[in-house]
Amino acid sequence: MSDRATSVVRSAGAFGVATLASRALGMVRDAVIAAVFSTLATDAFFVAFTIPNVLRRLLGEGSLNAAVVPVYTEVGESQDPLRAVRFVRSLLGVWLVILIVVSAAGIAAAPWIVRVYAWGFADDPEKLGLTVTLTRIMFPYILFMGLVALAMGVLNVHGRFFVPALSPFFWNLAMIASALGLAPVLHRWGIPPVVSIAVGVVAGGVLQLVWQLPALGKARRLVWPSFDLKNPDLRKVFRLMVPMTFGFGLYQIDILFSKLFASFLPEGSVSFLYYGMRVVDLPQAVFLLAIGTAVLPALSRAAARDRPDEMKSAYGDALSLSLYVALPAAVGIMVLAEPVCSVLFLRGRFDASMLEGTSLALVCMAPGIVGTAGVRVTTPAFFSRSDTRTPTIVGATNLAIYLACCAALMGPLEHLGLAVALSVAPITQFAQLAYALRRKVGKLGLRQVAASFLRSMAGCAVMAAAAWGIARLGKWQDGGRFLTNSAVLLVAVVVGAILYAGVTRLLGSSEVAIIAGALRRRVRP
Repeated sequence: MSDRATSVVRSAGAFGVATLASRALGMVRDAVIAAVFSTLATDAFFVAFTIPNVLRRLLGEGSLNAAVVPVYTEVGESQDPLRAVRFVRSLLGVWLVILIVVSAAGIAAAPWIVRVYAWGFADDPEKLGLTVTLTRIMFPYILFMGLVALAMGVLNVHGRFFVPALSPFFWNLAMIASALGLAPVLHRWGIPPVVSIAVGVVAGGVLQLVWQLPALGKARRLVWPSFDLKNPDLRKVFRLMVPMTFGFGLYQIDILFSKLFASFLPEGSVSFLYYGMRVVDLPQAVFLLAIGTAVLPALSRAAARDRPDEMKSAYGDALSLSLYVALPAAVGIMVLAEPVCSVLFLRGRFDASMLEGTSLALVCMAPGIVGTAGVRVTTPAFFSRSDTRTPTIVGATNLAIYLACCAALMGPLEHLGLAVALSVAPITQFAQLAYALRRKVGKLGLRQVAASFLRSMAGCAVMAAAAWGIARLGKWQDGGRFLTNSAVLLVAVVVGAILYAGVTRLLGSSEVAIIAGALRRRVRP
């Protein structure tokens, strides 16, 4: 692989290390929530959090970040620091107004919003009322997270990945503190204890924003907002954002519909899907989002300099790295689904009866990691060329596929049918995007990607056999054997990872050397 791939790995490594710390604490957060609150409370909370969280992904780290990075990269290529500062100031001012309006509208319209996307709760007034209350409390989260996403985009262009990636650590910390410290106080006051984590969501958003301010100051981009609608670079961002928002929105509709469909299923279905998705999100956020985030500036620079071969090379390298990580993650999670869910969640109110529903949902969701890996890398290839139309069309087609899968499968399989649909969606989306990209730019030169994928398949076969054999030593239905089961799971994961790396290296995988070399340079004094 090229030096560019090594650079992407180093950037992704900084992002990944910080994200790993945040996601590890996120697992602790979810374990606390599962242990402290009933399924009625968690079903209401997870549904209430859906709209603010979807808007955060849509207006924040989704369309905004994807639009800001290529435009701000182009501004940086002009070597005009005053132009860059004016751009950041005008974007901050306009974006702040938009976020305030969206947050206020969401608070006012919460009862109608909840009835639209969770009308299955209509037969349970207590759950419906609690969901509306939680939605109202959490809507200001969008304001702070929109500003966090803007800071993240600016810092990424300046080559700073660690600080923005670590910010969710403080969000998780706020939620854990609220669940453990505030919930008992609210219970004594006659307020539903689950309100505590809704408060923690907003408090965590504030902490995330504050955490990034010093890094912005060092980059000389901690500026006062201005409302300059005539700024040409600002207009370019919003020209990109409008179709991007629609494109990203189609994917987020998948999430909304999963909650809508699950609201008609037996109690606990929303929670089973949420906990399973949280486990699936760990490798996606730590590694795949890291690589996708790190490669976007490289693709944007190649596009700005009109170097298509350089763009194809960067895309191929990033795709190989993503699939090299995604395939063992998917296979490992499928093999170790019950052990993982047992160690993470089996305590307190989360009992053995909930373990099966969550672990089976996890098995059904895991294959989608491979599709997500491809989507995370392929979508930025379009955005770097200012092509927002193609991902939007693909997203619309994929939404239809997803809804058809949900409608066909939720009847016979209940929440597992929705989990299968969540796997099918990213896989078909990746296939469509890759085909469209080849038609746009010509042959992508992906023979090395195919060869790497076959080597990974062989490594996964050995890894899965070893992990499955070790996992048989655990007592996964017994929540009282936490330390023993944790040790067994850790050994299964470590041995499986070593065997995967060893087998793929023996078969000639270059990804092992690239990743190891980047890690050595990062830890070298």
